[in-house]
Amino acid sequence: MPFLLFPDGGLRIIPAYMEGRYVRAAVEQVVKASDSTMSLREINRRVASTFNTNMINGIKPNDVKVYREKETIMIDASYEARVNLFKGIDAVLVFDDLIFPVD
Repeated sequence: MPFLLFPDGGLRIIPAYMEGRYVRAAVEQVVKASDSTMSLREINRRVASTFNTNMINGIKPNDVKVYREKETIMIDASYEARVNLFKGIDAVLVFDDLIFPVD
């Protein structure tokens, strides 16, 4: 029950959580607009452009991994966000489900 112990701490987590949802939506948008014949560089540019347009700051476009796995292009935007609840205590939000194949 950390929200009961630290009522304003729970509110500090919400922006980081919401940004994780925005990152998911942005990467899904890139996946829908891309295909497996594109170069990795072009997909990286699309990621950077989409992040810039959506003002995503929790993860930098350079931190997103775009790579080929066999015949499939993969976009891995997994990251962690650290939110200070109060002096000496942080919450870590792990967004490790942001790996998408480009068809």
